[in-house]
Amino acid sequence: MKHKNFILLSALTIKVVYLIIAIIILNNTIHYNDFSTFIGDIFFRWDTRKYYSLVMNGYPHSNPELLVEKDHIWAFFPLYPGIIYTLMKLFSISFNTSAFIWSIFSSITAFIGIYWFCIHYFKDSNKSLFITLFFICLPFSFYFSGFLTESTFLLLLVFSFLCIYKEKYFIFSLLSPLLVLVRANGILSVFILFLFFLENKGLITGFFKFSLFNIKDTILKSLFFIPPVLTFFAYCAYQYYMTGDFFAFITVQKAWGRTGGLPHDFSIFRIPIFILLLFFIVYILNVKKNQLSFTLLILLTLLLPISTGTFGSIPRYSCILFPLYIITGSAIYKIKVKWLIVTISVFIQFYYYILWLKLYFVTA
Repeated sequence: MKHKNFILLSALTIKVVYLIIAIIILNNTIHYNDFSTFIGDIFFRWDTRKYYSLVMNGYPHSNPELLVEKDHIWAFFPLYPGIIYTLMKLFSISFNTSAFIWSIFSSITAFIGIYWFCIHYFKDSNKSLFITLFFICLPFSFYFSGFLTESTFLLLLVFSFLCIYKEKYFIFSLLSPLLVLVRANGILSVFILFLFFLENKGLITGFFKFSLFNIKDTILKSLFFIPPVLTFFAYCAYQYYMTGDFFAFITVQKAWGRTGGLPHDFSIFRIPIFILLLFFIVYILNVKKNQLSFTLLILLTLLLPISTGTFGSIPRYSCILFPLYIITGSAIYKIKVKWLIVTISVFIQFYYYILWLKLYFVTA
């Protein structure tokens, strides 16, 4: 309980620092007349306007031709705006207030989930506490406080992994359908979770080592992975009904010119990519050989923005990759200067948070 309270206090402290930094940086553009406007001036950034539109107007009817011209809204999945809308109606509050409350709840609950996962994975409460604090202080963890999907996705992803680890498959079957309704890579995460399930069952014992141990029980438990797949295809059917395109969320990417390759301004993303490369090198040197699922989650998640040329999205995509950071954090925990590394990391986070406040595209 003491560790969880410390995690809660640490997360809230950083969020207060965010507010202080925003007041200093954006002082002349912040309106203090009411809380909703004040908090919106700080955290209403980038894709938030799309979620606001979904909350207020829902998804529009369209057709395949228009999707590549203007209906960008179909790139955004429904769970996050649905949660915000529900909170607005239940408590009669504004979009900004609802999104702010949810960001606090979802991010802190996700951090607690990471701590619980580490407890089971490393069997060491002190190491688990350090890793969780390290995660909170990572360079791009400020996204979890924004009016965006990162904290929601992380929350569902971590607890889905935890459910499989503890063999709580019924709870998993309730969480995983929600996961595929948060972001386009949700269904990819379900595939990774299935690999993690096979590793837990002993059917995958290395990167290319397989076993048929306990195959009957494994097949029966695999049925719990059907709900997220059915949910995903049901949503695709809804997109077809509304737009005439089963995969409208992919088609609309063309409207942003996402066709792959390196962007012409690739150089501005070199520092975030270098930071992630350092983390990945430490990860590769320390990951267990039987964690194919962890490695594929990292590689496939980062491949999405790289393959479409949207390098500005790499910090956002990378911040939910908790397996990368728990393995890295475990390695850092062994060295004497671990708290110095955490301190440097949190100052880098504040630097990128300031860029995010100023709407620099490098952290879009």
